[in-house]
Amino acid sequence: MARARLCTDLRFLHPGHAAVAGTACDGMIVRTASRAVGRLQGFLIDRATQRICYLVVETWGLWGHTRLVPITLARLDFEARAIELLDEEQANGVERFRPKQFETYSQEEPRHF
Repeated sequence: MARARLCTDLRFLHPGHAAVAGTACDGMIVRTASRAVGRLQGFLIDRATQRICYLVVETWGLWGHTRLVPITLARLDFEARAIELLDEEQANGVERFRPKQFETYSQEEPRHF
């Protein structure tokens, strides 16, 4: 698998520091229509555009790893506390997440995503 070319100005945001429509994101599951992918571990956000570019997902299964999953089309299922990826191919992830590769959002930085 080719390594993804990641923007250098991405910042990591822990799901416990994010909420959607008043619902905290920590503990959310990431899934597709046909299968569960894993548990949300965070977001990679382009600092300049304030756009969520990747989900950081701890995948399940025999070869589970923490992976970066590009987010293009997705919907939130508030009742199930899940992010559903609408493109099955997205769920495969692009590469392993390496926390030291990214700065973390500070409490002082504005967030508007």
